[in-house]
Amino acid sequence: MRYLSLYTACVFLTLSSIHADSQSHVKYGLAPLKEHEVNHLENNVHKVIEVSLNDLGFDRLQAHAEKYAIDIPGKNENSQEFQTAQISSSNAHQMLVENCPLPSAVDNSKLPSFPPIGNQGSLGSCVAWGSTYYQASHEIGLLHGWNNKTSSAHVLSPKWTYNLINQGKNVGSSPVVAYELLSMNGAPTILDFPYDNNYTAWDLNTDHWVSALSNRMAPATLIPGLGGAEEQNLTAIKQALVNGHVLTFASFIDSWVYTRIKFDPGSPNSSHVGEYAAYWMNGYNGGHFMTIVGYDDNIWIDINQNGSVDPGEKGAFLIANSWGTDWGNHGFIWISYDAFLAHSRVSGGPGQNRVPAGIFFNSCLISATAKEPNYTPRLIAEFSISQAYRNQINIQAGVSALNQALPTSYITIPAFANKGGDFEFDGAPASNVAETATFAIDLTDFLSSFPSPQRYYLLVGDNTPGNPTTLNSFSLLDLTNKRTVNNSVFSLPKSYDNETGHLYIDY
Repeated sequence: MRYLSLYTACVFLTLSSIHADSQSHVKYGLAPLKEHEVNHLENNVHKVIEVSLNDLGFDRLQAHAEKYAIDIPGKNENSQEFQTAQISSSNAHQMLVENCPLPSAVDNSKLPSFPPIGNQGSLGSCVAWGSTYYQASHEIGLLHGWNNKTSSAHVLSPKWTYNLINQGKNVGSSPVVAYELLSMNGAPTILDFPYDNNYTAWDLNTDHWVSALSNRMAPATLIPGLGGAEEQNLTAIKQALVNGHVLTFASFIDSWVYTRIKFDPGSPNSSHVGEYAAYWMNGYNGGHFMTIVGYDDNIWIDINQNGSVDPGEKGAFLIANSWGTDWGNHGFIWISYDAFLAHSRVSGGPGQNRVPAGIFFNSCLISATAKEPNYTPRLIAEFSISQAYRNQINIQAGVSALNQALPTSYITIPAFANKGGDFEFDGAPASNVAETATFAIDLTDFLSSFPSPQRYYLLVGDNTPGNPTTLNSFSLLDLTNKRTVNNSVFSLPKSYDNETGHLYIDY
C-alpha cells in the first residue's frame, strides 16, 4: 500500500497556522500504520459499497425532492443501511437515486447530537478526538436522540481512548487501535473522565469501565470513493452524510494549501464567502486525524487562482478539527473535492509535489456507528489485578464448551496488550510497588457461541520476569438475571511471572 512507504515525515511539527496567531503549542497525533495494522485493514475491515437511506436521510431527501416536485417512493424498511458487498440496489432505493439527486448541501455539525468543537491542546490526541469525542458521541447521540450541545452527559471522553492506547507517551496513536478499543470497551463520558493534560493516567473507576460498555461501537468500516489515482465517486460518502453520520479520515494538514472562498456570481446568496478552505496538499507533513461533518456541492474554491469559476472547482467537504474555535472557521475548515485527487480536474490546477489528501487510508473514509440501539451488556467479566508495570500485563477473554480445557474463541483487549508503558495504573512512573485496580470486559458477544452453559475464560499474561502480575478476583456479572457468579474453581489470589494463566467460570 503506497501510503505507508511515503509516510516518512514526523507527525509532530509546528503548525503553519492559516491565521496570523499561529498556535505553535498545538500537536497532531497520527501514528504511521504498522504492517499488522495494514494487514488488518486489508483482510478484516469491510468496505462500504452502497448506503441505503435511513429515516433521517429519507426525510432530508423527501424535503429536497419537494423543490423538484418529485414524488419519491417510500423508504425500504428492510434495507440494511451500509452494504459491504456488491449487490443490486432495491427498486425503491434505485428510484430515489435516479429520480431525485441528493441534497446539494448537508451539515451534520448542526444536529443536536454533534458535540461542540473541542481542543486537544498540547497533546497528540487527534485520533481520540476524532474517533471518540466527535464520531462516537455523535453516532450514539444520533441513535438515541440526545442533545450533546446542551449537555455533556453523553459526550464521550477522548482522554479515555488516548490514555489507553498511547503507551503512556505524548505521541501519535493509531486509528486502528482506537476503533478496536471503542468496539471492545466503549468509552465513558467526558464528565466521568474529563480531558486535561494528563496523558498517562488510566480511568480506575470500575463503574466507569462498566458504563463504558454501553457505549460500544460496531466495528469500523471503510467507505471508498475519494479518488486518489482512481476515479472519484462520492455517492456512498454523501449518502452516509445525508443519513446524518459523520466520517473520519487521516491527512497531512501542514501540507494543505489554503485560500479563502470568493464570491460566486452563480451562488450570490452563499454564506461562506471569506471562509478558509484547503484546495490541495503538497506533501506529507503534519499527520492529523479529523472528522467530516458535511458537504456543499455549491461552494466555489478557486483552485487555479484565476478568479473565474472553472469546471471542477465546485464542491467541498466540511471538516471539524480539534484545535478549538480560534482555528479556521470557528474550528471548522472546508476542503475541496479536488484536493483528494492525484491529478487536479481543474485546468491549470496545482500539480507539483501534489499528494491526494486522503492517501493515508488509500482514499477511504472511516465509518463507525453505535453497536446497536440501546445496547446494554448482558454478561460482564470483572477482575482485580495488581501490578507495578502495566506494560507487563496481557489480558484476554475467551469461551468454550464445558468439555474443553482451553478457549476456542478469544477477544484481545487493546488496553491490556503489553502496551501500557512503564507506569502504574494511575499513570505514575512505575516504582516496583504493585498497584491494584478492578476492570471489566464485556462477554455478551460470547453468549451464543455454544449451547448454555458455557465456560468463560480470563487469560492473565505477564511477559517479564520479576514484578509478577497478581489476579486477586474474577467474577461474572449476569446483568439480565442480576446475578454475580464468583470464581469457585481456582484459588485466588494467584500470581503469574513471565507466564500466562487460564482461569474459567462455568455458567
